[in-house]
Amino acid sequence: MKKVVTFILLLSFSALFSQSITGIVVDKNDEPLAGATVYFDGSSFGTSTNMDGKFKITLPSEISATLVVSFVGFDKVYLNKLSFDKPYKIILKESTEDLREVVLTDNKFSRKQMIALFRNQFLGTTRAGNQCKIENEDEIYFSYDNDRFVLTAYADKPLIIDNPYLGYKVYFDLTTFDAKFNQYSIERNDVYSSIYVGTSRFEEIDNSDRKLKNREKVFNGSFLQLFRNMANKEWSKDKFTLFNGKFQANSVEHLYIKDTLGVKQIFIKKQERGLHAKDFVAEFSLLYNRREQSKIIFHTDNFVIDRYGLFSNYDKIYFSGDLSEKKIGDMLPSNYGIE
Repeated sequence: MKKVVTFILLLSFSALFSQSITGIVVDKNDEPLAGATVYFDGSSFGTSTNMDGKFKITLPSEISATLVVSFVGFDKVYLNKLSFDKPYKIILKESTEDLREVVLTDNKFSRKQMIALFRNQFLGTTRAGNQCKIENEDEIYFSYDNDRFVLTAYADKPLIIDNPYLGYKVYFDLTTFDAKFNQYSIERNDVYSSIYVGTSRFEEIDNSDRKLKNREKVFNGSFLQLFRNMANKEWSKDKFTLFNGKFQANSVEHLYIKDTLGVKQIFIKKQERGLHAKDFVAEFSLLYNRREQSKIIFHTDNFVIDRYGLFSNYDKIYFSGDLSEKKIGDMLPSNYGIE
């Protein structure tokens, strides 16, 4: 189980000045751990500790992403609500968990079939997704629930994903992957929902003009663009257009935005119609550039968007349509385009 360590500190936000997070990583005996990986989840902001176990990450502005600290043989530490005005001392504990064993289930599906389905639902089938390659697929193992028609995937080590289309190498620490089928099947057409959860770190391996153009293409119509635009009330026909039912909506009538030191808090007006789930708040259709259609469904009446387009309450905001088809292959670091 992922251990989340939250420090209750004064949290301030600034979009005007660069910020640095500093600290030291040690073991339980207070010995420094050289070469530990420290990074902000979903971004290219990261580093490794030096010979003294110390690290420093400089950001253009504060970020609400989780800071992940990892070292081989030790439990990861996840830090939220960080303070940028004091150094951290992070103590890692040696892992007491054995590597999970492969669970053999009585089903008719081969590993080749399960890997193919995993690639489809994890990497995606867009131009970028199709070009991605998982360098250490042998680290992935599967189980299939014959009664519930659910394929589950696990990995004890971060998956190393080469994305030549965007010029990134992505290290994805997979904690959850479930693909649910509407019948006993392993075919992509029978998948009615899939989910993957984990932390990610980006390394830029190619920043040629061609890769930069590809990144711009992927950014247009992405989750990052949507939430950055939403925070800034930037709705237009050549970007995202918001619809309430069949009619184009005026966002200010449905989404109230409060600016708090550069972080935007979004309040959603509850709808009386639509879905009838217990915690349902509102549902809108989205049209990107007059052609890509999606839906966004809120099961929360408020959430926060930071300068990077990262948003809170992600487990209560659901998507369908074109946006839901964009997987790891189309994922950009959260700091893309922000320097």
